[in-house]
Amino acid sequence: VNGTCIYCGKQISLSQFLNGIEADVEHIIPKSVLFDNSFANKTLSHVECNKAKGNKTAYDYMLSLGEDHTQRFSKQVELLFFKPVIQSLTMVLGRHT
Repeated sequence: VNGTCIYCGKQISLSQFLNGIEADVEHIIPKSVLFDNSFANKTLSHVECNKAKGNKTAYDYMLSLGEDHTQRFSKQVELLFFKPVIQSLTMVLGRHT
């Protein structure tokens, strides 16, 4: 996610991530809902954003914040999906054809 919180869109510094106090690797679809602990179900977020999301899916949480937030989120997800870096990572993980 390019060092950006998927929920608020603000930058997460390397030190925030490494100290583990201000940033989380969190489940896009809560484990309690999907039981999926795979890499594909995880993203980077601020701890406060993750707490606010609670047990909602990422999309449901963004919907609860309103149309502007949902549109920004959808655009960010689309950019990440079509970004060559994501495709390269998929190839490194052995998920290419």
